[in-house]
Amino acid sequence: MEKTDNERLELASNRIFIGGIKAVISSSDKLIAVKLQNRKLTLEGQDFNVDKLSVEEGTLNATGKVNCVRYSAFADKQSFFRRLVK
Repeated sequence: MEKTDNERLELASNRIFIGGIKAVISSSDKLIAVKLQNRKLTLEGQDFNVDKLSVEEGTLNATGKVNCVRYSAFADKQSFFRRLVK
């Protein structure tokens, strides 16, 4: 199957679907963190269990109770170093 760039988050009665994943940063029973195109998605909760991960398709299916959903931008490392040089 072809990898999708469409970022998608679906939460429905303890079922979790995330689409558009570029990489998995971290996964535990209390945290799922994934890299999307230009940002990071972090889910915090309890009893997380990743049922299916397809790097080729860019999708993740999991179960668990979600307490917090956080999107954050990735810092541009070049910009940081450029700021130091100024």
